[in-house]
Amino acid sequence: STIADSLNPYWQSQILERKADNSKEALANQLMEEGVKQCSGSEFKAALQSFQQALKIYQELQDRYGENKALGSLGNTYYAAGNY
Repeated sequence: STIADSLNPYWQSQILERKADNSKEALANQLMEEGVKQCSGSEFKAALQSFQQALKIYQELQDRYGENKALGSLGNTYYAAGNY
């Protein structure tokens, strides 16, 4: 029996929701790292896709800081690709 098992259902759901959010945030962060590598390798189309996927996740999580990072990276990638 874990501590979570002894909590009421509301708190159990809160713990599970937070774990899911952490997992989504980790995925978004991973997509951002991948996008940076792709952009550095002049793989602009792939980088844009990675940043857009990360942006969507950050928006779902209402993570304004993450959204800002993703939007900035999108702008930088369009600029690097000459699309401005």
